[in-house]
Amino acid sequence: MTQNNPNSETAEDNLQGTQGEVNWVSDMPTVAGIDIDALKQLIEVKNHPDDLISKMWHIHRRIREKQGQVRHMQGQIRLLEDETGQLEDLVEPLQFQMDLLQCLILQRRGDTRKLREQYAHLQTQASQRWGRISELSLEMDQLRSQISLSRCQIFRFRSQISELKWQRTQLHSWIS
Repeated sequence: MTQNNPNSETAEDNLQGTQGEVNWVSDMPTVAGIDIDALKQLIEVKNHPDDLISKMWHIHRRIREKQGQVRHMQGQIRLLEDETGQLEDLVEPLQFQMDLLQCLILQRRGDTRKLREQYAHLQTQASQRWGRISELSLEMDQLRSQISLSRCQIFRFRSQISELKWQRTQLHSWIS
């Protein structure tokens, strides 16, 4: 910070009066270029170092829980995908049979009542299976959303652990 520029701030400019009031610069309270909140956290950690370790283990435990939930949901998705594939395999032959019966109905104008009943029954079965496939697809989408949310939470927890490790490093260097 140069003496030539009247608008430049010095460490003394950040203090107002003799009571050490903080001047808010860029929405961050600083005194002599030190982040007040970070300093308070370091002092709090210095006074209670076990809290830092406890927080780290708590967050680490939450990460493991979330990872377990993600693995469980991924397993559920695989099961739903398998079930969907099996249902799709059943629907395709039914669709073919329906098409074949439709052709027979159109060819035969005589005794079509029984053929139409059989066609309606097959059509109902196919509709039910397609409905179940739609339900399974919706469940898979919901599980994928939950997995994405859990992954975001895991990332947030890992960020918190990194922050706590940084605080621990700062504490050790500050204590030394």
